[in-house]
Amino acid sequence: MAPFEADIGYIPQLPLDLLAPDLYRLDSEEGLAYAQKLSKTLKMLHKRMEETQVTKTAEANEKREEHPFLVGDEVFLDTRSLPIGYANVAGAANDSNNSPKFQHPYAGPLKLLKKAGENTFVLNIPAH
Repeated sequence: MAPFEADIGYIPQLPLDLLAPDLYRLDSEEGLAYAQKLSKTLKMLHKRMEETQVTKTAEANEKREEHPFLVGDEVFLDTRSLPIGYANVAGAANDSNNSPKFQHPYAGPLKLLKKAGENTFVLNIPAH
């Protein structure tokens, strides 16, 4: 179903067709039928979106596993999503050696201090 069809109930042939809302007035039989058709279409789209969301969530969680980490364990932190200066503890934040090429791939080992959520922990990260 096209977005225009979901929004206005039909696929417009010309841009001027969008500017003609007087065709369907709610005080007429035709207008009431049009409003019911739009309501039915929106409910159907909502139902399909919910079904798709459930399917995509199940696909995303298919290979997810429980993590074996406990408070007190030591782990390595992947530094790919950190700013470059944080991963290069040997140089200053604006040092010429700071580039993704010279960035340390992992920081650590770092101790897990406490559990912050179902899959998140607070790490003991030393200051530079």
